[in-house]
Amino acid sequence: MRKLRDFHVLLLGPAEPPYSVLPWQRDFYDAFEAGTTHGIAGHGPAVEVLVAASVAALWETQRAPRVLMAVPKPLEKEMIQQLELLARRVFRIRRGGNILDVKALRDAFRKVLLGSRVMQIDAPDHWVACGFALDDPMPDWLRNGLMELP
Repeated sequence: MRKLRDFHVLLLGPAEPPYSVLPWQRDFYDAFEAGTTHGIAGHGPAVEVLVAASVAALWETQRAPRVLMAVPKPLEKEMIQQLELLARRVFRIRRGGNILDVKALRDAFRKVLLGSRVMQIDAPDHWVACGFALDDPMPDWLRNGLMELP
């Protein structure tokens, strides 16, 4: 399986922000791969944060039948819009490419489940989170899995 930061570049191509790999995203991707973090803490819907969480969720679908993308309720619409923009970009880059790769990516997007009711569930096996602040009310499994941005 590819390293997460390589997957980011493969998925989105070499690009300018918000689609390029930023230094803090490298740190997040390395920690995510190591299993020491599952999400990014911080208020606000910074596009780079949403992109990093989306890329991590798509990468995780390579080894999981479903991946929860946990976001606060006020961020749900923005996250859906970001996933749609990301999908358009990914499929535009892949236009005319290998049909099996395109189908695999389509299936990966379908495996990502967006949710905000984190207080009502136990810790899922495969998850990514963004948009939560460390002082937000949340279960311990979520709080312990967040990486705070510098």
